[in-house]
Amino acid sequence: MILDSLEIAVGNPKLTILLYNSMKDYQNIESEFQEKLKSFSFFDKLVFKKNFYSELEYFEKNFFSIFFISIFKTADLSSSKINKYGIIFHMIREIITAADNILDNEEKGPVILSGNGNPVLKNIILILLSNYVLLNNTDSNLSFIKIMETLDKIAAGESIAKLDKTTPYPSSNFIKNQIHRNIGGELLAIAFDIPIAEEIELKTLFTFFREAIILIGNSLQALDDMTDVIEDIEKGKANLLTSVIIENENISEFEILNNKNQLTTLYSKYYEMVINDSISQSLKGFELLESSGYPISQKSAKKILKMMFKLRELEKEWLIYENKA
Repeated sequence: MILDSLEIAVGNPKLTILLYNSMKDYQNIESEFQEKLKSFSFFDKLVFKKNFYSELEYFEKNFFSIFFISIFKTADLSSSKINKYGIIFHMIREIITAADNILDNEEKGPVILSGNGNPVLKNIILILLSNYVLLNNTDSNLSFIKIMETLDKIAAGESIAKLDKTTPYPSSNFIKNQIHRNIGGELLAIAFDIPIAEEIELKTLFTFFREAIILIGNSLQALDDMTDVIEDIEKGKANLLTSVIIENENISEFEILNNKNQLTTLYSKYYEMVINDSISQSLKGFELLESSGYPISQKSAKKILKMMFKLRELEKEWLIYENKA
């Protein structure tokens, strides 16, 4: 059943099997993480979301983690190394999610700490737990330093995304190259930092993979901006679609806010511009992966992107692209 669903989703039998096997590997990685935490007295308060999803839901919610495992597999890494790098990325994902939760006063992610208590403190505990496992899976200080450096880039991207009312609205190029590259591209590409540091003979290949993932991550951040236009204006955060509208219409973000109920009607051509640019950038990323031996075609890449649009509730926006293609 799940194999049939995956083949429909990606349209490629070889890629379907690779992703399915990678999903099983990632499920084992999550189980191993769960096992490592059993020695803590509050283990029973930890809720592991993986236990509540169907296989298809699990695949969709963990797509990029599964995708990265599949890339590791095509690089002919041993099972033990795939497991190691998968655990490291899973820990980084947990740390970033918990940090976001602190900023947004939320409790969400692959693992949550149930029960009463301050959400900030509970998220700090999750960060410390993830860091505990992370430190036990990195071979050197150099690897750990590399992770911290990339996390710093992500934090810097988040910082410059906060608007300064005394300066002009940032240009679309600045948002793409300075903000999206960090909070979108680097956020995903961090999965390849440790393999690059430790797999000397495969460093060039993994660096190639990393650049491909940065392109894909940048483009998906642009999609997220399309859904967050009003929220970002209200919170004073830079937004790519807002910037494109300001550049072309010579208006302020607050005029856009006043038209919040007519955004897709009044600014449809700018939605189309951002959609087409985003998809084009993603396809370049997938093309780089294909050229390095990953079993994906442009047809399969478009199917995966269609799934990404659906998960972001952007089905109408995908149709805009599909009808123009």
